[in-house]
Amino acid sequence: MLALFNHSCDPGIVRYFTGSTVHVRTIKNIAAGAIIAENYGSLYARMSRPERRQHLANNYMFECNCQACAADWPTCANMIHSVIRFRCTGAGCQEAVPYDLHSDCQGVRCGACEHIVDVGERIRMLREANMISRFNEASHLYQVGMFEHALSKYAAIMLLLDEVLVPPYRDYHMCQQGMRRCCLDLGSCYVSCPAGEK
Repeated sequence: MLALFNHSCDPGIVRYFTGSTVHVRTIKNIAAGAIIAENYGSLYARMSRPERRQHLANNYMFECNCQACAADWPTCANMIHSVIRFRCTGAGCQEAVPYDLHSDCQGVRCGACEHIVDVGERIRMLREANMISRFNEASHLYQVGMFEHALSKYAAIMLLLDEVLVPPYRDYHMCQQGMRRCCLDLGSCYVSCPAGEK
């Protein structure tokens, strides 16, 4: 069954083994009814679209048209960090509303629904959420081997980020990779830790 997962360059799951049991866990928020995809070795944050498509064509004989490929998301190295993509707050609209952090404008009109997004309020939400402290706490828990606790911290960060922002952006990728590392190390821990320790 697990071989039937489709590929995405922005995967929604990671799988890992504990003994002969395979576990599948989400590493991002997935809307009801959306495709649940894994990654075949080509992540948007690390490889450009031409590189990913070449790798996938050579190894799996298909051209990827996932969201990251369709929109040609930049790699982490090529992301413009002064521009953030806020999630539109208009009724039923989930479109990205780009905002230049150098701007002093407090409201930006959504190109899809025409709703004016109060970016000042969105920025306040992110500041009050104290993301840097939360990332540091999750990273510390990971470093001391408390993988389940770190995973729950990363998941809470992802929920907050997803409420306000639309990927791609660096913190989204970092949070996703933190969750991925926790999951993979949970599998490794069960293999290498003495019985009863996690």
